[in-house]
Amino acid sequence: HAGVAAALALRAAGADVLLVDPGPALLPEAGWSFADDAGGCDEPSWRGWLARLAAKGAAAGGRIDPGVAEVEMADHLRAEELPVLLYAPPVAVELADGLLAAVTVATKGGLRRIAARRWLDAGDEARLAALCGAAAPAPAERRCHIVLRSAAWADDACGPLDAGVALEPAHWANERRLVITAPGTAPVDHAAWLPALATLRRARDCAGAVVTHGSVAPLGRWDGGWRPDRLPANLVLATPAIGGGGWSLGRRWGDGLAAVERLRAAPAAVPRAGSPAAPEYDASLTAEVAVVGAGTGGALAAIA
Repeated sequence: HAGVAAALALRAAGADVLLVDPGPALLPEAGWSFADDAGGCDEPSWRGWLARLAAKGAAAGGRIDPGVAEVEMADHLRAEELPVLLYAPPVAVELADGLLAAVTVATKGGLRRIAARRWLDAGDEARLAALCGAAAPAPAERRCHIVLRSAAWADDACGPLDAGVALEPAHWANERRLVITAPGTAPVDHAAWLPALATLRRARDCAGAVVTHGSVAPLGRWDGGWRPDRLPANLVLATPAIGGGGWSLGRRWGDGLAAVERLRAAPAAVPRAGSPAAPEYDASLTAEVAVVGAGTGGALAAIA
């Protein structure tokens, strides 16, 4: 949300902007992690975004429908003619006169080089900062959401179920969210779903409830306070490791807008032509057989 908010604000001010993300989602906290907390921001652009979702029935009572939000943002960015490059993790950086001049990203079509005057790193993992020598700390907690649908939820069904497991309301009246929270250094993947669902069945009457969807990747929560040094002066950060903000999507949106002002004051690198830089790897991987392609066929071949 921070990156999209900043990109839209810069675009509205007449800047030439490219929005880049390592994964497939424009709003990964919503469309990938399925977070739905809409609080934490009173900026006009955030209120306008919530109004747009509300017009589609996808925002009310401080919650949103994350899936609808992802689709609506795709339409919004298309209407704004804001270019987007997804599935493009950064793998190498180029510095010139102490400033970040270019970044090489790994795309499905191969390595590509992006040159820009100023850079905003709004990802949770702060990958650009890490490539420049400042690795972000681990989150304090990680959380994933499992969404269940039923026509007959009890009014008192929501609440803590066990350590790190709670049932919460959702945007839609016939949905509930089973929330799994773990320490930031602990993995929270799909292996945690079955124990959490078993806890739900023991603690609540959920006959007829079905799982409809859930987090592809967990969402992190940082306490804030990270102060990286040795970064290029034209690289500005809007990661929650700096400002914290809990699980709020609105707070992340506001962090992106606040970073725009710092970005405008940053020095500008001079874009230069060049070729993608070859990334440096710490170690090589070896195997008897390498299966390239992680689809169903590749997975079954690797297992066999």
